[in-house]
Amino acid sequence: ALLYRHGAYSPDDVHQTATALQMLVPFMLALAGIQIIKKPFFALERRGALIAVGGLGVALTASLGLWLSPQMGVDGLALALSLSTTAQLLAYVILLQFTVEGGLGLGGLAIDLAKMALATIPAVAVASWLMAQGQWAEGPSLLNAGVFALSGLIGGLIYAGSAMALGIAELRTVASRIRRRKR
Repeated sequence: ALLYRHGAYSPDDVHQTATALQMLVPFMLALAGIQIIKKPFFALERRGALIAVGGLGVALTASLGLWLSPQMGVDGLALALSLSTTAQLLAYVILLQFTVEGGLGLGGLAIDLAKMALATIPAVAVASWLMAQGQWAEGPSLLNAGVFALSGLIGGLIYAGSAMALGIAELRTVASRIRRRKR
């Protein structure tokens, strides 16, 4: 609403854009993971596996898109892309797990990811409540910009506090680097 709600862009258009972007979040995260996980395949000279999984991903994207788009429109296409890209990432991880001698040590990663996901729950709950205080149908306004900024700031602080309480090591590393720079 802050970016687009003006001119001919109606509140319905804003809502449609927002839901499509929400459906695309898993796609963006999975795509980032794929960019990381592809590197070992190149190093191990297993390009054929990359091509095979990529081809299956294209077929899955097309199939899911054809199935979901008549029911959900653009949101269905976005969801199809997210589901297929996430499936590709999982396929790459599983293949690499069996390719690398001794595996990837995914147990520790799963625990860290679970802690990070758990830390998001209170942050998202509070940020969602704060975002509900905006007058989004009005579009860009000082109130909406303030609500948006405040929800991001408070949500981020709550996430950081929750992550620290859960003992997420990466956050402690970042916090210690910030403290060192301040000194």
